[in-house]
Amino acid sequence: MREDVGYFRDLGSREPWSVTKQRAIDGTETLDTIGDMGGRFLDFRDELSAHTLAYLLDEDNRDHYTDHLEQLLDFGLEEMANAADTGHAGTVYTANIGLEAVLAMDAAHEDLDSDKLSRWEVQIQEIINEANPYLWEPARDTLKLAFGKYRDEQFDWIAEDVYDALMSGISGDGVYNAGTGYASARYNYTDRQVKNIAIDLLVHEGGDYADLYDENRLGNFYEWLYGYAVDPSGHQVPFGDSAPSDSLRGSGDPSMVTGYYRAGRFSKKAARYAAFQIENHAGDKAAEAPSGLTGYVLVDENWKDVEPELAPSRIFPDGGAFFLEDSNTTDALYGALWNISSSEGHSHKEVNALAISGFGEALLVNAGYNGWGRGFDRFSWNDMNSNARQANTLLIDNENHGRKTGGRIVRGFTGPGLDYAVDTLDSGAGWVIVTVDSVDGVGSRALSFLTDD
Repeated sequence: MREDVGYFRDLGSREPWSVTKQRAIDGTETLDTIGDMGGRFLDFRDELSAHTLAYLLDEDNRDHYTDHLEQLLDFGLEEMANAADTGHAGTVYTANIGLEAVLAMDAAHEDLDSDKLSRWEVQIQEIINEANPYLWEPARDTLKLAFGKYRDEQFDWIAEDVYDALMSGISGDGVYNAGTGYASARYNYTDRQVKNIAIDLLVHEGGDYADLYDENRLGNFYEWLYGYAVDPSGHQVPFGDSAPSDSLRGSGDPSMVTGYYRAGRFSKKAARYAAFQIENHAGDKAAEAPSGLTGYVLVDENWKDVEPELAPSRIFPDGGAFFLEDSNTTDALYGALWNISSSEGHSHKEVNALAISGFGEALLVNAGYNGWGRGFDRFSWNDMNSNARQANTLLIDNENHGRKTGGRIVRGFTGPGLDYAVDTLDSGAGWVIVTVDSVDGVGSRALSFLTDD
């Protein structure tokens, strides 16, 4: 980052960067989170991010920012080193702040106290050592990759692990096998930014990863994430561990959701679909400009010129059929048929399941999500996560589905006023859905979507 500071300063004279710059400067007048971390991980991260950006861009007041950064890093890294463990919060949230701390230490390295830098480096290593190396990846390894870059160390094998963790759940056609909720959380939520900007760190790493922004599977994935994983009213479509009450962006300041603003690096379509989410579901502040260091650095240079667009109907063969009314409004009709050939722990037994929404409301939902391992009301965790009875699919002789994977969408079309898709089980599934249409004698289900176009 230090080597690019001249370029970043030049951006600050034009929008949206000028707005982001001024927000950062305005946010550094006082320190609000020191001594009161509690559950305020995001508030602390946002304050640290603002100070780092202000330090880079406002040379005349560097002493002020340096003093505040030292106080923030003193407090935050000690808190995170003590909180780090193999649990979810002790791994993901500590790594999230650890990454922001590494970026701050790199940006202000020449002005930060050298003895303090040495202590903070030890604390960053403690966070890495205590974090879970097997779960919630690539949180730990992304922090390790960034820390290695900061120390001019080369970790090719870590970059490979980060890449594998990022790509493992994305089908060949760009749909996430855990469903919509964890696609949103891992690739867009601001409280898990350590995961969702891992791709950008890999691009910066170069080598085999220099062209990731151009990778077709990632382009399709971000188009699906911003255009189809949420319905027009801005709610997650309930496939997998997800809930229709949740949004694409999670909690926290929507303008800190870096993913929205750099979608155009992967696809022009993804940029238009993300712009629709920002315009309709993220508030005026987010619609004006991104906030924070990563938003400033990663926002697509053409972001201000992107026209928001509600995604059109589309079939992702390995994932599902997602049909939308052509109205470009938040009240538009939406219908989806889920069928994907891979799964993970957050996937549900929802092959051939439907989800429908319209008029700003969820109309037909699946089991949803109440937190890992928790049921809801009279329904157990197993009922919600692993029982097809809670999905809008069909059973034969009241038998549960044998697996969470299916045979993909095998044919269909989209067109003005009519969309149609047929999916099928793979022949080894050991169970069958009531046949609405037939594909080579294997059970299937058909979804037709008729609008008044």
